[in-house]
Amino acid sequence: MASPERLILIDASSLIYRAYYAIPANFSTADGLHTNAIYGFATMFRKILSGRQPERGAVIFDAPGKTFRDEKYPDYKAQRPGMDPELREQLPWVDKLVEAHQFPRLRVPGYEADDIIGTLTKQAVAAGMEVHIISGDKDFAQLIGERVRMVDTLRDVTFDVHAGETIGLLGPNGAGKTTTLKTIATLIYPTTGRVTAYGRDIFEDSYATRGMMGLVTCDERSFYWRLTGMQNLEFFAALYGLDPPTARVRIGSLLEALDLT
Repeated sequence: MASPERLILIDASSLIYRAYYAIPANFSTADGLHTNAIYGFATMFRKILSGRQPERGAVIFDAPGKTFRDEKYPDYKAQRPGMDPELREQLPWVDKLVEAHQFPRLRVPGYEADDIIGTLTKQAVAAGMEVHIISGDKDFAQLIGERVRMVDTLRDVTFDVHAGETIGLLGPNGAGKTTTLKTIATLIYPTTGRVTAYGRDIFEDSYATRGMMGLVTCDERSFYWRLTGMQNLEFFAALYGLDPPTARVRIGSLLEALDLT
């Protein structure tokens, strides 16, 4: 039986930002153009092309301007700081680099790269393809399945989850992690609808629902199927550079503060 056709979807923003913050800012040309993001992106991009040899693929960029989420929720990403000018000046050169490799680039006005990658992934799987998502954004973990892998090229880690082994949180459109977590923690009220746990409204009956929400599973039904809930927390702490003793202290403090122990 022939192997399925492979589709490589590269999250440009993820690679660009990680390169920018991972490589010293003193990378620059004689004319003063900063090149740390360009250099880092080029290194990872060439590694992707040489190692995976995709039959199909694209680099997905965020389109300039507002998205449909901004129209529906004006405070969407309102707390996020603006892009550093030293990074912004490098973006056109990243675009030219991808173009020079004759690799497809994709932007869709009104949508973020995440939306496009998610849509293309679903369509490709339905067509029988194998999909590799190249990104450090853990939000894509919800797409992982038998035909979908997520690859963190900076650390050369591939996340593989068995079908049906991913448990996620379904939130309203336009609500990101910050808004959703604040709502769950009852710090803010939802603008519409209700937030419930086991049929109870967490605002009207917060005392009863607090214990229900405070659950970290310790079986194998967790993000990475071989690890328990606590091991998953330690695993991702390690990815962000925390040594095990420090990670355990911080995780313990966080779980205690959120009453999740």
